Amino acid sequence: MRRLMILGVLMMVAGKVAIAQSIQGMGFEDSIPDGQDMGKSALIYFKYIKYSDREPDTLKVSLWSHYFGQLASTEGQVSKRIPLRKGSMLEGLFPSNDQVITVNVSDLQGPSYISLSLSSNEPFNKYLIFPGDSIKIYAQPFRNILTFGGPTAPLFECQRALNNLRLAYSFKKATRYTQRSQSSLEEFLEKDNNRRIYQQAQQNFGEVLSLPILDESYLELLQSEVEQIPIDKTLLLLDSYQSQIPKEAYEIILANEIGLLYDRLVLDWTQAYRQAKQVGNSGFVEKLEAFYAQEIETLRFEFEKETVLAATYYQDFLINQSKALSQLKNQPLFVSLENYPNEVRDFLIGKYIIGNFSKLSNGSEILEKALGSIEEPSIRPYLERLYHRQGAGQPIENFAFENLKGEMVRLEDFKGKTVFLDFWFTGCKACINFYEGSLHSVEEHFKDNKDFVMISISMDKDRKMWEKSVAGGRYTSSSVVNLYTNGEGFDHAFLKQYNIVGAPHQLLIDGDGRMVQSGGLQLRSEELIGVLEGVLGKEEGKRGISY
Repeated sequence: MRRLMILGVLMMVAGKVAIAQSIQGMGFEDSIPDGQDMGKSALIYFKYIKYSDREPDTLKVSLWSHYFGQLASTEGQVSKRIPLRKGSMLEGLFPSNDQVITVNVSDLQGPSYISLSLSSNEPFNKYLIFPGDSIKIYAQPFRNILTFGGPTAPLFECQRALNNLRLAYSFKKATRYTQRSQSSLEEFLEKDNNRRIYQQAQQNFGEVLSLPILDESYLELLQSEVEQIPIDKTLLLLDSYQSQIPKEAYEIILANEIGLLYDRLVLDWTQAYRQAKQVGNSGFVEKLEAFYAQEIETLRFEFEKETVLAATYYQDFLINQSKALSQLKNQPLFVSLENYPNEVRDFLIGKYIIGNFSKLSNGSEILEKALGSIEEPSIRPYLERLYHRQGAGQPIENFAFENLKGEMVRLEDFKGKTVFLDFWFTGCKACINFYEGSLHSVEEHFKDNKDFVMISISMDKDRKMWEKSVAGGRYTSSSVVNLYTNGEGFDHAFLKQYNIVGAPHQLLIDGDGRMVQSGGLQLRSEELIGVLEGVLGKEEGKRGISY
């Protein structure tokens, strides 16, 4: 009945929608140029009350025609920080406090996603926006105030209301830390003061961590998750706006909400199934397979191609559902994605490659194969751009980072050497784990190799913090080349060029200054040593040295 209800409310998009956008075409202006086609633009009026000089006086506007995920958040992104201006009394504003800006978003050729942020606070995160939209926004993020006005206010009010509904649903669910067995649970509780803290949390009025064990009782959790998904409330809320928003917008929002609501269930099942097979619990595996047939495989929804290609969160759901099928059938993800129509299949393959390129150990090889077959115009330009920037054999742009002595160090300074770049920042636990668990041993292994250089680059904005972390020896050592991004953090042009949005992240560069591999290098020390020795061997071969 639940599936029938969902399918019953789906409305098909009748016309074709042009959604492929020029990667570099979109932009922001604080005025409307003469002759601009307003049918391809959107107007945003933003009002913010500034209570003190410590609060931000600029607004960062970010726009994506397609969003490829957190690991590739700068891919295809157009972003600009715009100064807010003081309001005028003749505008009905208080000049002492009111800060405003009118932003003209130009060259929108289809549905896009927009974020507005004040400093690190983002009151308006990846809202769907269309050409021709005109929206007024009043935001007080520190007081959780976000209201809308103007002709297309219902579109944004709808998205805000749906977001709040999902947040309420998430808040009711306990955070889950799944244990493989009763013994692993006991081992976890015995660490530090975990048992005492956990028991205290159970007695308190508040939240408590869920510690389920991967056995047949876990199926009850999954079934409960199915029953608690607020799909009925979501449909009722969305339907209340149906007459106020365009049909195209309704379809995309509906697809996105379905993706956001069911994605977690698919991911939880996939994790449980993978771990159950690893420990050889055949009875549990069979029951999980039955659950898949009943609850995962039947999550089928009918949307037009144009809707799917614009619904970024529904795309994520389809990719993760295909990953679940790959686990079940023990087949590659790209085989599972063959179930979709050609244009959708190609887009999903492309999105997966772009969104996960930094984690793929054979990313360049996969990217080259994809470019040999994918023609879908809404995704191919992004794949080509990724290849020309990060594909194996592509020349690396010269960088300039500051060292501990205040000197500028450039890539060209290491011509003829194999270069390993490791990016980190203070407070990054994964960076500490990678350095102490793997990279330190690699550093020791190659310390006498004059053809190899390891460069440690910190994204800290505070120079003193960086210097202290270098001295502490948990992220790097004094034996390698230590640099930092000149106080620019993740905003440094080199990091943006190579889509470095998280840490740890690595780049491997050959002696000719060409890319060997971007990402996918967080390996165990012996594996990473093998990769590096392979590259060094090729470099020796190019120099005609026998070994």
